Amino acid sequence: MFVALLLTVLIVAGAQALAVNGGTSLTTTSPGAAAATASPTPSPTAGGPGTIAFTRARLGVAGNDLVGKSSDIYVVRSDGSGLTRLAHGSGHSFIRGGAAWSPDGGQIAFIRGQAFDRASVWVMNADGSEQRLVTRSKKALGPGLAWSPGTQLVFSNLERDDVLALLAVNADGSGLRHVTPGGKRVSLDEQPAWAPDGRIFFDREDADSSEICSVKSDGSSLTLVTAAPQPTSFSLSPDGQWLLLWDRAKDALVRVPASGEGESVVLVDKLSRYIARYSPSFYAVASSWSPDGSQIAFAADGSRWSKPSALYIVNADGSGLRKVPNADRGWNPVWRPQ
Repeated sequence: MFVALLLTVLIVAGAQALAVNGGTSLTTTSPGAAAATASPTPSPTAGGPGTIAFTRARLGVAGNDLVGKSSDIYVVRSDGSGLTRLAHGSGHSFIRGGAAWSPDGGQIAFIRGQAFDRASVWVMNADGSEQRLVTRSKKALGPGLAWSPGTQLVFSNLERDDVLALLAVNADGSGLRHVTPGGKRVSLDEQPAWAPDGRIFFDREDADSSEICSVKSDGSSLTLVTAAPQPTSFSLSPDGQWLLLWDRAKDALVRVPASGEGESVVLVDKLSRYIARYSPSFYAVASSWSPDGSQIAFAADGSRWSKPSALYIVNADGSGLRKVPNADRGWNPVWRPQ
């Protein structure tokens, strides 16, 4: 999963405040191949079956400008039908980053941030019902999280001395624990990924570099997988064999082996044609694989209100690029498991 998805000046200020104010503890609830050659604006066509959750900006008007008011979590079928809002954000309790489906597709986890206060992990049913708090932080949480092949969630948390760490928690709020070894900095901006074999992939960065690493869920076997551009986002294939990255230098969506060995393959070239931004240097691309690994959904981060982003789908070999109807102002697409 890249530069934090900044919705408004209020949200920016809120995120900054979260990073510098409050305590350090968390509290939990009681247990209960070929490059695509499509035109710059591909015509909408029907995609294959499947449901995609995504975060959508809600816009208002200030003078002659569009401004972001908040964001919500929606689902839509890959052919553009069935658009439904599941979780509602507001200026004081906005939705941050992307959603994370449970392995059976029955629940969705997400981060809810409160400006100048705290951020928290929530879980809801796949239809948006029974939204419930899992855990909260008095400091900043990253915008993304991932669901294990079982019942755990992993997310990044800003801790004492502004050290970022990966934490895991059971979906019922019990069993909060650290995953990354002490002092190993992880990105607060990216969405981690939990592989079928139990490894957790995450972005680790400092002021000068960014790299994708993997670690076992008990914190052992920390391994560098590949260097990554800044900003970056990534997604893991369902079988855990491939990472999908935005290669800024190539202006392309590329597939690289999750083992860290082997060459990258360009799937979509001239990617900036499909990104709602003014400069190719700043806004990363979020992506997600379909459950069978045959298709990929991607979007820009949607923070350019005058040119809102859209969702696109491309086959895993780079063919068949198409726009998803009815999914404008969307980013962080996440395919529902089947």
